[in-house]
Amino acid sequence: MNKGIWEIGRARLCPRCQADMAPEYVMRCDGGMLKTACERCGNTTMTMVYRYTMNRNGLAKIGRMDG
Repeated sequence: MNKGIWEIGRARLCPRCQADMAPEYVMRCDGGMLKTACERCGNTTMTMVYRYTMNRNGLAKIGRMDG
């Protein structure tokens, strides 16, 4: 899992981590549900593969917006 800045990242995430990331990232489900470890928090639970990249709010929060 990477920070998703300037490129599209891909990670297997639990529902809680997906909800935590949603305000700052554009996310799209890219796979089925499996009971595995979440790549963000490490908890073993039902996870799904998501593709994501930072949205405008996420970039502004870390100070990477131009203009």
